[in-house]
Amino acid sequence: MDTYNHTRTLRPTQRDTTTIATQWTSWANDQVQHDSDHSTVDALPERLHRSIPSDHTDRSSVSSISSPPPSVSLEPRKGQAIVPTKEQLDIILPETPLCFCHKPAHRAYTLEYGPILECNSLGTEPEDSTPELNRLQRRFICGFHVHELSWSTFCDRIRQGHTIYAEHPELRTCSLYNFTYCAMFRVTNSYSVHPPIALPQCFCHRPVSMRVHPRDGLQLVCKNAQIDGARKCSWVLKACDVAFPRPKFSLHTYVSHDDYIQQKQRTLEEIRKKESQSRETVEDEQQHKFDLLATLSASFTPSNTTLPDNTPNEVIDFDQLAIQEKERQRQRALVVPTCVMMAKKPKQPALLSSSSSSSTVSTSSSLAIQDPDYQSALVKENAELKQAIVNEQKIRKMALDEMKVERDKLKLQLSRAEILNYRIQSTKEEQAVLLRNCQEKIQQMELSVVDVMHEKVILQEKVLALMEEKENAPTKDPHCILCFTQPIEHCLIPCFHYGKLIPLLFSLCN
Repeated sequence: MDTYNHTRTLRPTQRDTTTIATQWTSWANDQVQHDSDHSTVDALPERLHRSIPSDHTDRSSVSSISSPPPSVSLEPRKGQAIVPTKEQLDIILPETPLCFCHKPAHRAYTLEYGPILECNSLGTEPEDSTPELNRLQRRFICGFHVHELSWSTFCDRIRQGHTIYAEHPELRTCSLYNFTYCAMFRVTNSYSVHPPIALPQCFCHRPVSMRVHPRDGLQLVCKNAQIDGARKCSWVLKACDVAFPRPKFSLHTYVSHDDYIQQKQRTLEEIRKKESQSRETVEDEQQHKFDLLATLSASFTPSNTTLPDNTPNEVIDFDQLAIQEKERQRQRALVVPTCVMMAKKPKQPALLSSSSSSSTVSTSSSLAIQDPDYQSALVKENAELKQAIVNEQKIRKMALDEMKVERDKLKLQLSRAEILNYRIQSTKEEQAVLLRNCQEKIQQMELSVVDVMHEKVILQEKVLALMEEKENAPTKDPHCILCFTQPIEHCLIPCFHYGKLIPLLFSLCN
């Protein structure tokens, strides 16, 4: 019989162990079946990205199935769209952009990226401030650095209620821009992130390092914070709250506002000039082809054709005459090969006519109706009307042919315009991609150059410190400090006074 007391617990028997294992197996099968029944496609992301339990969670609550343990949020996934918080909207919503210092951002101009918005402290030199506190504030800046063109578009989308997307394509072109974006919205992406060049020092008097916190986003902490067993301090701040030393070198090449406007206008004029020249060349080529096609399709009318004046009861159509005269002028002005003109089959000129005038029929006498002359006049008038209708149909057919030629011309122009528009759009997209690639390469080169220059300044300071230390250090006398005549040799063969007076030297030192 098993006994139990407060000091000693007996080992369970084999039967108890088998019972526990059986209960555990049945419970596991039920749990798997429960999960498979409730698992759907919509719930899959939530199950995959379930939050991590807190370190202070009670173990009893973890083992419970009905009540999930308290948790903290994970790091936002790359490319995830999130809703901005009130703190973030306070910087985005004002029409005047604000930096992390909650002051109007300073605007600078570059030829590669356009206007740049940075910390307000960069707008004034430290020497311009007379108060000591203000001068001290001008020595430090925040890490705010955005490109105004894309930033304005992004802020407008946020004001309209859109979410924040971490993989914004403009962030790829500048690591400082990406640093500001990730620090403000607490997101991460696959692009390069680099804080300002001049980093502050922690309590250990070493430059801080950057890390990604699951809840607070980018943080700057002690360099040894993530090294187990190393001495570390408690220096930790959010990236948007850090005061960076004012850098001596800038990542981008800045120009004045006047130079920026002049260069922009000059470039736009060159682009418009090239576009106008290419458009005129294309229009000339297309017009010649269209005129050649219209010449081959149009009806041939000799220049010496005259209208029959002796045709009774016909009215001249001046609109049709104007169309034919315009066609003859175009044929004479157009440079058309002789073989093309000879290949055309001349057609008979159409006789222009109109409806004949109505004759007055007298119905007063039945004898007049039976008059053979009157009947012949009616037959003649009927024949003239039929001929007028035939002529009218011919004219309408000619006009329809002209409209078909014009329609084919417009269709050809439309197809060529669509092709040209597609090519322009493809060229524009390709140039945009190449521009981003060039900007990314430029920012990498600029970052490398600035790092080298910053390292050069540090090395120069170290060299100056060593030179000053060397100048201030006393000159070493190579002679013995006792006799001042015998030179000091190697440690294995010291001066003979060393062996005699070594006990005295130790006693004096003590």
